[in-house]
Amino acid sequence: MGPSVRAAWEPGPPQPARDPAGADTEPGDGGDTEPHGESPVEPGSGRRSWWRSPVMAAAASVVIVLGVAGGYFLAGRGGGPGAGKAGGSINGRLSSHRSHTHHRPTGPVAPGCSTTVPKLTPVIKVATRTIKVGPAPYALQHSTDGRYTFVTVSNGIAVFHNNGGLSLSLLRTVPLPGAGTGLETTTDGHYLIAADGSGAAVLSVSALEDGAAHPVLGMLTSPHGSGAATPMLSVDDQYLFVALTGSHSIAVFNFGLAVKSGFSATHFIGDIPAGVQPTGMRLAVDQNYLYATSLRRKPGNGPSEGTLSVINVPEAEKDPAKSVKVTVDAGCGPERIYPSQNTVWVTARDSNAILAFSASALLANPSHALLAVVPAGPAPVGVTPLTDGRIVITDSADGAARGGSGNVAIISGDSALAGKPSLLGVVPVAGEPYQLTRIENHNTLLVTNLATGRLVALNVTSLPS
Repeated sequence: MGPSVRAAWEPGPPQPARDPAGADTEPGDGGDTEPHGESPVEPGSGRRSWWRSPVMAAAASVVIVLGVAGGYFLAGRGGGPGAGKAGGSINGRLSSHRSHTHHRPTGPVAPGCSTTVPKLTPVIKVATRTIKVGPAPYALQHSTDGRYTFVTVSNGIAVFHNNGGLSLSLLRTVPLPGAGTGLETTTDGHYLIAADGSGAAVLSVSALEDGAAHPVLGMLTSPHGSGAATPMLSVDDQYLFVALTGSHSIAVFNFGLAVKSGFSATHFIGDIPAGVQPTGMRLAVDQNYLYATSLRRKPGNGPSEGTLSVINVPEAEKDPAKSVKVTVDAGCGPERIYPSQNTVWVTARDSNAILAFSASALLANPSHALLAVVPAGPAPVGVTPLTDGRIVITDSADGAARGGSGNVAIISGDSALAGKPSLLGVVPVAGEPYQLTRIENHNTLLVTNLATGRLVALNVTSLPS
C-alpha cells in the first residue's frame, strides 16, 4: 500500500518481487496464461497477530445465522433490499437530517476486529494472465473509451494499452512524486486525477496515451491536508472530493473553475469532517450523495472498528463542514464501497467480511440499515460489480506473508441478501491482490497485486454465475 494511505500500524509498501521464472511480462508482451487453482489461505496462515476486539453479538430476535461455504452469514430485518419504497434512491430524503449524527445499531451489529479466517470454497480454475507493472501497484483506472488502463505505482503512473482479451501492453511509466493511491477520470475522458499529497495531481489523458513530455497539468492542494488517498468527482465533473487519511478529512475543490483557470489556482472550498483516516468514497446511484468510509471511529493504534458516512453532495459543494448527515458503524477497517440501486456494499478489511447496507434505511432508519455480513476471506479490500447481481472482491491476505496467497472471490449479492449461501467461487492469487476494475468492452477484470508488482487479468465470462 502506498505510504500516504497505509494506516500507522501497518508496514510500509512491499518491495517488488519477481514471479517464478518465465512469468515476467515486458512492455509489449501480453504475459503468460495460466490456470490458477492453488488452495486458498487456511485459517491462521498469512495473518499478523493483530489486536482483537470482541465481535459484538446481535440479539437473536433480529439475527439469523446461516452457514455460508464454511463461514457464516448474518442477516437482519433492518429494512430489507427494498426498504423505504424508494428503490434505494436517497435523493431528497435528507431534509430531516440536518445535523451529523453517529447512529448505533439496534438490530444486527457490524462485526468487530477478527483474526479468524474461514476457508472459502469452492476453489475454481480460470485462465489468467500476469502482466509486469512496477513496484507496489495499487489503484487502477481505465480510460473512458476502454482503450487504456492507468495504474499507480510507487511515485508514478504506468500506462497500458488494452489489446483485447487478457492482453495488455505497458507503454510507459510517468514519474509523479507522491502518487501511488487513487485515480479518477473525468466523464469527457480529458483528465486523469491522481490523489497526491494534500490533494491531487491533474494529468492530460491524451498526453499520457501519446507519451508527451509533460502530462501533468497542475496540482490541487488543501492548506492543511495530508495523506491523499482517493479522488472522486461529482457527476458533472464540477467538484472534486479527495479523501485525506493524514488529516482526517475530505477536501473539496471547485474542479470546473480550476480547469478554466488553467490550474493557476487550486479553488479549494473546504474540508468535510469524515472521521479518522477516511479512505474509500463512491457516489450514490442518484449522484446526490457521497458514501465515505473511515478506518477508525477514534484516533489510536492497532486495527479498529470504523464507519460509513453519508454526505449531501450539493451541501458539500457549498458548506463542506456541515454536509455529513449520517454515520454508522461499518465493521473493522472498512475500505472500499460499491453502491447499487438498493444496497451499499462495504469491504471490512479487519473483520474479514463484506457488509451490505440498505441505501434507503441509511437515511430513513440508520440504526437498522445493516442487512448482511458475508465472510470474505483474509483482509478484503477491492470490490466491483459484475452482471446478474454478482460482486467480485479481493482478499489481500494482508501482506503478512509475501509468499502467501490472496483470493479473488465471487459472491451473489442477491443470495446474500436473501439469507442463502452466497459464495460462488474463489480464484487464489499468489501475493497480495488489492484493487480491481472491469474493462467493459473487453470482458476483462484487472487486479493489482501489491506483493508481486503485477496486474492479474481474468476473463469475466469464465467466472461462475
